[in-house]
Order: sequence, then C-alpha cells, then structure tokens
Amino acid sequence: MRRLILAGMSCVIFISIFLLLHTPRFERIPPNLELYVLKENDKNLHHIHTSFFNPENTIHLNAYDSSGLASYHVSITDKDGKVLVEESEVLLKKTEELNIALPKIPNLADGDEVFYHVSVRDWSNSNFFRGNETKLTKHFIINKSTPQVQVIAASKQIMYGGSALIAFSIQQLGLYDKTKDSLIDKVIVSNGHDEFEAYPFKNKQGKVVYLSLIAWPIKNTFFDGTIQVIDSAMNETKIQIPIATNVNYPRRKFNILISDSRLQTLIKKLEDNVIMPQDLTTNIEKFQFFNETIRHQDNQRIANFFQISKQTNIESNIPRLNVFAPIKEAQTSGRFGDEYIYKYHKEHVGSSVRYGIEFIAENDMRVINSNNGIVAFKGNIGSYGNLVVLNHVLGLSSIYGYLNAIPTLPRDMQSLMQIGQMGASGFATTTSLFFAILVQGHFVNPNEWLQAEWIDTNINQVLDRADNFGVKQK
Repeated sequence: MRRLILAGMSCVIFISIFLLLHTPRFERIPPNLELYVLKENDKNLHHIHTSFFNPENTIHLNAYDSSGLASYHVSITDKDGKVLVEESEVLLKKTEELNIALPKIPNLADGDEVFYHVSVRDWSNSNFFRGNETKLTKHFIINKSTPQVQVIAASKQIMYGGSALIAFSIQQLGLYDKTKDSLIDKVIVSNGHDEFEAYPFKNKQGKVVYLSLIAWPIKNTFFDGTIQVIDSAMNETKIQIPIATNVNYPRRKFNILISDSRLQTLIKKLEDNVIMPQDLTTNIEKFQFFNETIRHQDNQRIANFFQISKQTNIESNIPRLNVFAPIKEAQTSGRFGDEYIYKYHKEHVGSSVRYGIEFIAENDMRVINSNNGIVAFKGNIGSYGNLVVLNHVLGLSSIYGYLNAIPTLPRDMQSLMQIGQMGASGFATTTSLFFAILVQGHFVNPNEWLQAEWIDTNINQVLDRADNFGVKQK
C-alpha cells in the first residue's frame, strides 16, 4: 500500500513538473536577433547582406522575444581578438522588443577587420532559470572609399518624348581594387522621375562598361538625368548626366467631334474586340470605358513586356543597332504625342494620346524586322488588334499592331525576317501598321528610330566609344 502511495505521489510530482516546465514561463524558444545598418541621413534600417561596412554608418541591434528580454551583451574585437568596444545591460523593465544603436569604432582604415559578437537572453525560467540565449557573430571588412563614375559617351541631346544612350564606367577604389568580383550593389540611372537599368558589357579592351538607354516620356515635364552608384558597403556616388535637353517637340491637340453614326460604328468594332461590362447601357458609356480604362490597360500591358527578356549578366559583345524600317514604302499617319479631345453633342467625353504612328498602304505589305530580338508577345490586344512585341538589346522594344493575322514566329527573330503583314485588326480604320518604340517600358518617339542619321549619331557612335574605352594612347 505504501508503495502504491509513493508511486502515485511520484506520478503526481512528475506530471506537475512536466506541466510546469511546459508553461509559458518555461518556454524554450530563443530570442530573435538581427543586426541592421543605418546609413547617415537615412531613417530606414537596412538588412546586412555583405561583409563590407563603412564605420561612418551605425550598426543596430534588433531583438524580440515574447517572454521579454532580460539582457544583452556586445563585444567588438579586431581580427586578433583584441576587444575594441564592450557593452552590456540588464533590462530590469521587461520588454518584448529591443532596438539600440551599437557604439561606433573610431580610427578604422580600409581593409581593417572587426567582429561583432552579440548575445541576448530572455526572461524565461528554462535552462535552470538562466533563460534562453541567442548568439550572433558578424565579420566586417572596413571600406570607406566611394565608387567613382566616369561618363564615357552620351547622345548629343535628349528631346522631350525621345531617347538617349549613356555609356559610363565605374571605378571601385580602395579595398575593392584587390577583389576579383565587382562589389557594386546598385546602379540607378534616372531622368528625374523614372529609373532605368544600366546593363554591364565587357568591351574589346576587356573593360566593363555600363550602357543605359533612357527615355524622356511625354508624361514628364522636365528631364534631370543622374547616375547613382551604391557599393556593398553602402558608399554612394551620384553625378549629373552631361547631356543637352531639347523641349521643342511640338505636341498637337485635335478636337474630334463624334457623331451618332460614328459612335455606333466605333462601338460595334469595340464589342467585336473587347468584353464590355454589363452595367454599361449607353454607347457613350461604353466609349468612355474603352477610352479611359481599356486603352490604359492595353498600353500598360504592352509596356510590361520588356521585363520578359531583361539582361541579367555581363555581356561580352557591345551591340550595334540598325535603323528601323518595318515597311518599305508607305505613308505615315499621325504623330507621336498627338492628343485627341473627344466631344459628343458638344460635351467633352474624354481624351487620348497617340503613343505610336501608323504606316498606311493600299495592300497587305510585309512587315519586316530590323534588329535581332526575342518575341515577347504575339496575340490580340484590344484596340491594337493582332500585335507582336519584339525585345531587342538595352531594354529597347518595338511594337507592331493592326496585323492581318497573329503570325507564327520563332522565339529568336533575326534582322530582315518577316514579322507579319499589314492589316485592319483592332481599331484600324484601313489597311495599316501601328508602330511604336519603348525604352525600358516607356513609349518614346518612334520617328527618331526611323532615321539612320539619328541612330548613327546618338546610338552607334556612343557604342563605338564605349567599345574603344581603355585603348592606350600611343
């Protein structure tokens, strides 16, 4: 009987201890611990994804534990283990989250190595009432030298609504000269409103040069070109692009009076190409929905196709571009940037902007590709009808709409290959070709790209100088 009582008491004690150890006060989950970098004059904390560090910036300790944080300890040592800075604190007031700036270390030079040893404990009663502990060690190599940007060549000017090409090199000073790989983190080319990719190429001299095809979209009233380079230690350089600007591109406005018969014809063609919402009952409501919603969606969809074949690696050959000549002999209609103001019974019912031009001919002429590219899209897109999007180099895309049919094409299109034939699909009013050019998803003036002299002066001569960059002068 006595043994049964003792066994029962033992079970009760065992179960009690088991339950006690599994209460929240004895939780065994260690605290979350992260180190972040806060750059000078910046309010945002940045994740650390590199071993390079500029000591003018600040390392922040961020820790969290649901049971509360009890203490932290920080020890910063050099590569020989010598303690440079040490800091610790017992947190008497229980707090779930801790975010503190760690002390800065003075008199560090490029190439110096430091180690941050950080630990935090929580208020849990586990581990014999010592709590759970998380330890973290980060190794940093000091680099305070900013990257240097040299503009090699640029287009003579950029016109409102047009394009330009910039070629530049980046010199990584200080510690980075001793490394084999590029430690540039970000290269941002901007027109003052939009950002553009800069694509790295290795030229004939074995030098890495960056090429950025940029745009001045007609939606932007000004152009302020800059190149910003940020390295792995968050050192930053920003320079102005030395290029002239030309605002003298005249944009025309036209008042278009829509008659009842014209509206009925438009709606019939619209309903043949687009699925309309059922709550639109009148023809003018359907027209406004098309003009304000469908047009915008179509243009945005086309603009996004350039993302399909973006360059991700350093290319070994700097390209050259041919003048675009999609149709041998045909008249053009409309002008890029033209704005149309629509009125119905003397009331304003909407407006639209022309983002391309039209080639018009009497028969279904062949549409020819002018530059090597990749087929990013072929299909029907609303008002543009049967359409093909070709992605070329440097984020350049060419658009071919109103085709008589959706063509069968290979993925890789070579220069002089046939794209399709002119047609009257979509909202075309006669046999024609809609032609447009995009630069990294921005519609630009296609007439520039139809001129051999403009291509040679503003594109290929820049590419020639980029290819010859680094030639030793005799």
